[in-house]
Amino acid sequence: MSRLAKSILFYGQLLTPEEVVERIEEVTAERVREIACKTFDHKKLVLSAVGPFEEQWPKEAREWGR
Repeated sequence: MSRLAKSILFYGQLLTPEEVVERIEEVTAERVREIACKTFDHKKLVLSAVGPFEEQWPKEAREWGR
């Protein structure tokens, strides 16, 4: 989808490339962490893998799902 179409669909207006960059730069690691914590329940996470990874995984990863 083109930048112009996304801008109209998501924001109802045309954003300049400078405005898009400004909005991206406003995002902080703390805000991403807050949203991730609200979105993902660590008790419901599932991990799937194929291969002999048992010894390479951190201990915490080996305990997931048990």
